[in-house]
Amino acid sequence: MAMLKVRFDTPLHGGMAIQIATCDQSRSLEVSHVPDHSLDRLVSALLRLLQGSPRETVEWSLEPEYSEWEFSHVGEIVELKIATKIGPQSEFAFSVKAQVILHRIIKRTMRLVGR
Repeated sequence: MAMLKVRFDTPLHGGMAIQIATCDQSRSLEVSHVPDHSLDRLVSALLRLLQGSPRETVEWSLEPEYSEWEFSHVGEIVELKIATKIGPQSEFAFSVKAQVILHRIIKRTMRLVGR
C-alpha cells in the first residue's frame, strides 16, 4: 500500500497547482478549477465516497486538455487513477486505505478554505 502526500496550492485567478506523490511516483499539475468548479466537485465526490459510493470521477481543466481523477472504492481500499494527455506519462495510479486518501485530500482542501 502506498504512502500518500497531497498538496493543493492556493487558487489564484482560477488556477492552482496540485502535487500528489507516493514513495515511488509523483505528479504535478497546473489546473484551472474554473469554469468546471473542480475543487467543489472533488469535495462532493469525496463525501459521496465516504457515504459508500463505489466510484467517483472528477475532471480538472488543463486548458485545453483535461485530467480525469477516478476514485474506485472497494472495501477499505480506494484506488485513485489520474489520467491526462499531457507529457510522456499519461497515467498515475495507486491504491491506499480509504481513510488515508480521503482524510489527506479533505484535510488539504479544508486548508484552502481556511478551516
